[in-house]
Amino acid sequence: MRSWWKEELHSRPSRAVAGTALAVSLALLLPLVVIHFSQRLTAKLHEQSRSLQEGQGIVEVAYGSLSRATLDWGRWDSLYGFVSGTNPRFPITDIQTTALFNGGMVMLVLNEAGKPVLTYALRSHQPREMAALVRCARGGLSELRTMANSVRLLCRDPGGQDYIGVVTSISNSNSTAPRRGTLAFLDPLIRDDYNEGIRRSLQSFQANVIWLPAGQGRDPILVPPESIRPLIHGDGGALLAFRPRPLLPILARVLLEDLLLALALVLGLLGFRSILLLERRRQRLRSRLRERLADGRIRRVCRELDQLHAQMGLNSPAASQGRQALGRLLHLRQLHGQPPLPPGPDQDDHATRSGKPGVAAGFAMAERKVLSGAAAPSVTRLGDVDDRLERLASQFQEFLDSAQTLALIDPLTQLPNRRFFLDQLALVASTNCERGTRYAVLFVDVDRFKEINDTFGHSFGDNVLTIVAQRLRQLLRPNDFLCRYGGG
Repeated sequence: MRSWWKEELHSRPSRAVAGTALAVSLALLLPLVVIHFSQRLTAKLHEQSRSLQEGQGIVEVAYGSLSRATLDWGRWDSLYGFVSGTNPRFPITDIQTTALFNGGMVMLVLNEAGKPVLTYALRSHQPREMAALVRCARGGLSELRTMANSVRLLCRDPGGQDYIGVVTSISNSNSTAPRRGTLAFLDPLIRDDYNEGIRRSLQSFQANVIWLPAGQGRDPILVPPESIRPLIHGDGGALLAFRPRPLLPILARVLLEDLLLALALVLGLLGFRSILLLERRRQRLRSRLRERLADGRIRRVCRELDQLHAQMGLNSPAASQGRQALGRLLHLRQLHGQPPLPPGPDQDDHATRSGKPGVAAGFAMAERKVLSGAAAPSVTRLGDVDDRLERLASQFQEFLDSAQTLALIDPLTQLPNRRFFLDQLALVASTNCERGTRYAVLFVDVDRFKEINDTFGHSFGDNVLTIVAQRLRQLLRPNDFLCRYGGG
């Protein structure tokens, strides 16, 4: 991570480029982001609406079943007789023998003044405070306008348990007797025998409803549009309505969900970019290491060449003259468009035996590359630098391997060869002609040298030539020039 951060700091774009890139990115991405968030917000709203509709559907089914039971009991002669005082055994003979209250249902019977005459619930399902349910049921009495209608309630006891309820007037089975009070059945909104799906839908419904202020539902014209239809009354005549759905929490939830996804995407892209940059950095480090190794190899070869030159006496004035002659022969021929120097007679055999060109040929090829521009190709990739350095090091190594076949030095006697002699003779002749001085050329031959080779072998003959060269070199004056003219 530290290396990646350093790489990012070193490769930061300019402010103008960064601003342009940011503006283009926003222009391209902002419409897509707006469309995406609007679709996500719409989907969330539809999901909440669907959940509320499912819960409301279950509540409507429960209200329908409860309304039928309430109307049946409210038009029962036995209950009417109990309220009228002619059937006092109604709680024992009719209520305690029914299974209607096993799920936690509560029965409330109120007289004409709204006071409870009978409250009944199984002992195992007793509400925490029956008075709160009685007060809620009394609030629906004002909505009972006829004998045939009923009022739907939603009541809550102090323990937080919600009850759906239905209130209706009490009369005989033919609905011909005068009204004798009010009957209310209250059933828990979430019963113990409901499955998990129904309980979850009802909990969503319960969490998204509120009570509007009392009195708004008395006039149908003044009923708020957000109230639940058919109307459901609460304590004190309040109307039940769906809670307003604020967009900000939903939008915040959508943003949070998408933010996590965007953050994961950004982290993935940053990780991918860091891997690429680190790999590029490693490639550069490997390239620099190869460059350093190649440079060390070239330096080592150069030192070995210098040592070889020193051992062969090429640091003497004659060697200096040889380097000058080599430069003249190579540069002048290349500048005038002449072909490269052919190998001399004393290099042909060695080049054939070794299978490699002599150093003169190697230098000639390098010189041709330099003059034609081929030795300095345009580097477009890091691998080109590595290949070029590797080829250069290999060329130096080949030059070192064939150093004994120097273009102007006889490999046997280590004396200048015939080409060197001819170039030096032309230079001396030109110089002495300008000065008006004289010079002499002396040829020395070894008598019966062929017999020595035939009798004692070529290796013995080579030793004789080497000893003769050494003795003649000892006799030279500072300005004398000694070479081997023949090919041996």
